[in-house]
Amino acid sequence: REERVKAQQSESENKVSTSSKPQDREKEGSVEATKEEKQGKSTKAKQPAAEESTSKVSLKSKPNADESKSSSDPSNSKEQVSGSGGDASSKGASSQKDKEKEKERGRESGKTDAKEKAKERANSEEKKEKKATKVNLRQFSKMKEITKDTVLVAHKQAPRRKCFADKSGVQKRKAKPTFSVKIESAKKVFEAQTGLELRWSQEYNNYWRYLDQKEIEIAEEWEKNQGSLIYLRDCLPLSVAIDSNLTDNTSGQYTTMGFLEHNGKHNKDQKTVNQLADRVSQVVQSLPYYKDADLICSVPPRPDKDFDLPSSVASLVSGKIGKQDVTGGFAFGGQKTSIKISTFDEKWNVWENAQVSFQNGPTFNVNDKTVILIDDKYQSGITIQYIAMKLQQAGAHEIYGLSFVKTLSDKANV
Repeated sequence: REERVKAQQSESENKVSTSSKPQDREKEGSVEATKEEKQGKSTKAKQPAAEESTSKVSLKSKPNADESKSSSDPSNSKEQVSGSGGDASSKGASSQKDKEKEKERGRESGKTDAKEKAKERANSEEKKEKKATKVNLRQFSKMKEITKDTVLVAHKQAPRRKCFADKSGVQKRKAKPTFSVKIESAKKVFEAQTGLELRWSQEYNNYWRYLDQKEIEIAEEWEKNQGSLIYLRDCLPLSVAIDSNLTDNTSGQYTTMGFLEHNGKHNKDQKTVNQLADRVSQVVQSLPYYKDADLICSVPPRPDKDFDLPSSVASLVSGKIGKQDVTGGFAFGGQKTSIKISTFDEKWNVWENAQVSFQNGPTFNVNDKTVILIDDKYQSGITIQYIAMKLQQAGAHEIYGLSFVKTLSDKANV
């Protein structure tokens, strides 16, 4: 019995020990799990703290690099503001204002520069225009050589004259109004005084242009100012007569200039000569090209002639407008006869036989000069063109013809 009791006790003890061991192991496992859980939580807690401290350090270190970068590169101002707090944002704002001010100053400077450049261009264009005008007035075309043949060709062309007081060059009734003229002298003066350029028409053998309403007014005003001035067709670059000598072919009545020319020549009236000189001076000073000419002279008189109207007027005009009279530079090597009733060939031969020449010297010199050539009456134009040819042979740059009157006919002194 005792042995059974002992055996039962040992079996119960064994059961107790067996049942307690798993619990202890469970307790030990739970303790270890708890420790590991605590260690995990502490590790997780430490990691955010470390990351936070690391981010703070990185944020503190970034602005320095950004600032150094932004100091050399203005485009990084936004990064500087975001990375450097209140001071950086204020600096960025001020930097932005400075940029805006600089842009504004740049715009103002740009406007000023643009204005200055525009002004410079305008001044440059004005200088060029003045220079071009001066060149045009001095040398608008190379003067063609004057010979007997060229004079004869010009003599056969029509019309021989143009007076705008007789007929206007403005055609307003056309669908497109125009201005036209056939005489080159009129074309040159028109362009110089109005600024309206004319073009050549091969079909109609004239110079013309379309006109708008404002240009019509300009052209009509210009024609009005020409008065009785007559533009002539010959070999001279410019050739004009102040008026006709007679009002018509039948009455025999003189125009004002016609009377002065007739009275001065035949009566040798000094008062008339002075009046003619005043009128010639006015015309010279009112016409482009003429007013800029260098010298003045007249068709030379015969050496034995006691009174000569063209040379007397030229001498007075010279004193009035301050241009030297070089008529004294002409010389005759032969005898000159009357040419009033001569034919074209006969008139030319009369001047050839007179052996007229111009002698350049210390007193009179026409070399490379523009000369106003004065005559009293323009009939066929042979006389004034022949003398112009002699001035050209002496080296004159250009010769502008100016006659007191133009006869109504090209073949007779009427």
